[in-house]
Amino acid sequence: TNHIPMGIFCVCASKHNPICGKNKKEERFILMKKLLSVALAFLMLAVMLPTTALAAGITTDDDLIAAVNAAKDGATITLGEGTFDLEKISVKDGRNLTFVGAGQDKTTLNYGNEYKAGYSDAGGVGCYSFDGAGKITFKSVTLHDKYAKDDSSDYYRGFIRPASMSFEDCKITNVISMFGNGAVTFKDCLFESSYTKCFNVKCYTGTSFSFDGCTFKSPYGFIDAYRQNTLDGVLEVKINNCQFVGTGSAAAPKPAVRLCDYKHAEEGGAWNLGFTGNNLSLIHISEPTRRS
Repeated sequence: TNHIPMGIFCVCASKHNPICGKNKKEERFILMKKLLSVALAFLMLAVMLPTTALAAGITTDDDLIAAVNAAKDGATITLGEGTFDLEKISVKDGRNLTFVGAGQDKTTLNYGNEYKAGYSDAGGVGCYSFDGAGKITFKSVTLHDKYAKDDSSDYYRGFIRPASMSFEDCKITNVISMFGNGAVTFKDCLFESSYTKCFNVKCYTGTSFSFDGCTFKSPYGFIDAYRQNTLDGVLEVKINNCQFVGTGSAAAPKPAVRLCDYKHAEEGGAWNLGFTGNNLSLIHISEPTRRS
């Protein structure tokens, strides 16, 4: 009787071969394991392919619109290289979404609107795409308000009424001041502006602000902890390991943080301002100012 090994199978000249009979069940078990491993590999590939294709495919505004409309609560939308218009999307149903770009120098998100005379909501210059959204997170993108002006009164710019916002490894140009209704966090972000009449950031909306490992570049000023009379309680601004770089030629020191209010302090409001870690630059904090 001959027994010829062939991979995990065997050909027996006799069914009475004791070796072949002994290993038959074991061979079937090994075969099933291998088949199961192959099936699992194909299943994993099938799961991964749609995600990869979606990530690589988002290179146009139409792709972004479709991805946002299809996204479930908590989803991450991955953007390729290119420039996208956030004004074309709409998230008003409480969803929490994360937008991840290919890098500050590769993915740009434009937002903002032209001033509309007689518009009840500060001229309607802010981005209303997330009005009613949950937490909105941006990572590894440049955010650019295409209609912002070098005008100290043009500060209603930013994102209107999301529940909260987070920015990580982002570059933010021009001036931004509207951040929704809750906590706002910035990590490893670059704020860069050439405006001579505007701060990098104006804390006009949002209940608390955290800046961690951020760099600010401005010829005018960096953080304006400003409040209208619409906020009660404490405005919290926490700064950790940040750099403040004055780029202008004016002799006056650039304030890292300005505490400024419009009747905010008169109505029981206050600031909780904290610096931790190593914050580099000449830091000048001006006296609180009231405007009438």
